[in-house]
Amino acid sequence: MNDKTKRKRSRKTTKLEPWRINQEASIQEKILKLIEAEEYDEAERLLHQEYERRYPENFGYGNLVSLARLNVKLDRSSRAELFLFQAIDKDDKNPEAPEFLVQIYLSAKQFHAATEIIDLLLSIDPTSSQYRYWQILSLCGVPQRSPEIIPAWNSFVADFPDAATDTQLHNAVVYGLCGAGRYLEAEEHVKRFKLEEIYDSGTGQFLPVLYHGLGQIDKAIERLNAMAEKDPENVAWVWNRGLMKLSAGDLIGGWSDYRARWDWKNFPSPKRTLNLPHWGGECLQDASILVWAEQGLGDQFMFGVAINALLKKAPKHVRIEVLPKAIPIFERWYPECEIAEWANVADQDELLQKQFNYQIPMGDLVARFFTSQDAILNLPRRYLRLPVSDRPQSVTEFGQQFPVILGIAWRSHAIDSVRHTSYANVKFIKYIIDHLPKDIGFAVLQYAITEEEKQLLTECDNVLIPEEDLFNDILALGQYCSSCDLVVTPGIMVWQLAGVYKVPVITWGGKAGWTKLGMDVSPWFPNIDHIDADAYYDRRRLADVIVSKVSVATKGLVTEKS
Repeated sequence: MNDKTKRKRSRKTTKLEPWRINQEASIQEKILKLIEAEEYDEAERLLHQEYERRYPENFGYGNLVSLARLNVKLDRSSRAELFLFQAIDKDDKNPEAPEFLVQIYLSAKQFHAATEIIDLLLSIDPTSSQYRYWQILSLCGVPQRSPEIIPAWNSFVADFPDAATDTQLHNAVVYGLCGAGRYLEAEEHVKRFKLEEIYDSGTGQFLPVLYHGLGQIDKAIERLNAMAEKDPENVAWVWNRGLMKLSAGDLIGGWSDYRARWDWKNFPSPKRTLNLPHWGGECLQDASILVWAEQGLGDQFMFGVAINALLKKAPKHVRIEVLPKAIPIFERWYPECEIAEWANVADQDELLQKQFNYQIPMGDLVARFFTSQDAILNLPRRYLRLPVSDRPQSVTEFGQQFPVILGIAWRSHAIDSVRHTSYANVKFIKYIIDHLPKDIGFAVLQYAITEEEKQLLTECDNVLIPEEDLFNDILALGQYCSSCDLVVTPGIMVWQLAGVYKVPVITWGGKAGWTKLGMDVSPWFPNIDHIDADAYYDRRRLADVIVSKVSVATKGLVTEKS
């Protein structure tokens, strides 16, 4: 399922206490007026000045909490966290700071961190209904503690029977169990509380996920059909039904439902507001068409494979609009096209509407050509190949030391407890490095790498950590991908970018994800070796499988190069 609000809707937080600013009267009054006027930046600046002048002796607990609240308003959660821990150091018996800290962690899906604070709060007040509610929510986000979910739930419901009717809390429980691969326990929970008889937004989300995990795709689709019928205003049911159909290989029905995303107000991708006809397969000779990007960078590279099939239709002119970071890649991938930044700009769009005959979002372009497995396998594709002379100098020098270069990545740039179950960590990669021959060189393709991660990998003599900012310089990331003989990465943008450069990839993830389109091979790029690793997989076992696959692949590469 692809509903980013599914956990947020299940959270209940306490009402925030009033701001408490304990300073000189004139400063206090000024700060409170700024807060009332929602001028949080200036309020934070003034209060922080007082913090620098008075902390730690004369800057009280309430001031630290208020400073944290202001920083949360300004989307500075890590800074807020610092002030809350300082408040806890001042008074570890006052629950205000740890309670607010829990709310921050739950909102950021940092469930591991939330459980630690909640355990502390429960040690102080084990009977608190709020703390126990939070405990269930946090446990549902930490697969390693999933065995505690049902006991915590049973205890909570025994003391607070009304919780048994809270489908949003059921939502968290079922998602938590499914996220840990405990589908049979989730099914038992659903049957115990007769949740299949309830039709609301909560059950509409988690029951299809459960059925999908149990391999009951038809039943998942039936549930979404029922939800769409009972709640026709909520397009999320149609969108999620489309993903279910695509995962089962129903391309016609799946792509049909997929188009509903533009009628869904919560769809996390903006729509291009061009007053141009949507291309529906009409002849493009002597016609111009604008193809615009949607969703994330990885999706844009993935969907971009269909543009080559569009060019076979011989349009007069093609304009491709993508995110700024992706422009250098698309300029090299489709040099005969006009590549531009995605933007809704009224004056510019007025001119574009005079210049172009059609427009189409990338997802709909894919649906136009990905109509069957045969059509996908026979789709004309285009790939980028980087000349050796254009490789980054560091890779060229590195390649002189090692006959084979393996690209490695392990997570997205934004990691939390939910994503943690799908990705890996640097220790996982270090294990792979340690168990492969020392004559293999490893090029780090991980963007937004931390200093701690760098420190661990610099212990290895056969690891290259690029100096470039691979998070913002996507062209450099692509050049490093192209310089590798093989890439190992989870389901992040790196696998799509490596696919654009036709580099063999070993990746892992759920066996029935929608992007597989029900196929045994990658529908997007060749040479993608996908290891089925459902939620809460055994990482040591997965690492050993990767080591085995890399060993076989690199032996062939060494022979080929020699």
